Amino acid sequence: EPNAPATKRRIEALGRLRAAGIRTQAAVAPLLPCDPARLAELLDPVADRVVVDDFFRGDGAGGRRSQAALARLRAMGFSRWAEPGYAEDAIAVLRRRLGTARVLLSKDGFGAVDLSAALPPSASKG
Repeated sequence: EPNAPATKRRIEALGRLRAAGIRTQAAVAPLLPCDPARLAELLDPVADRVVVDDFFRGDGAGGRRSQAALARLRAMGFSRWAEPGYAEDAIAVLRRRLGTARVLLSKDGFGAVDLSAALPPSASKG
């Protein structure tokens, strides 16, 4: 996103908030080309919950509003990341590392209110 903080700064901010006892949620929306294992490694210590969205689920338009972004991904050599279902492998990797309760999808994830189920056992004590 133009003018958005760098990923590193976002991760650091989540870490500071979580260290202060504030429950955190990372929105990975839309999921862009990445190493899902590395993403999970970065998010595990700083996010109580992760909501993943792709170019096809979130807005109800099935990717029609995202055509320019999808064309750009294809032009950059990320064709696999520009097709429906591309997020499934990454979501599986995130869930293996973080647990199913901590990785939610699209509008259902954004609409979820109760963060307590997403808290790791150590965070809910005290």
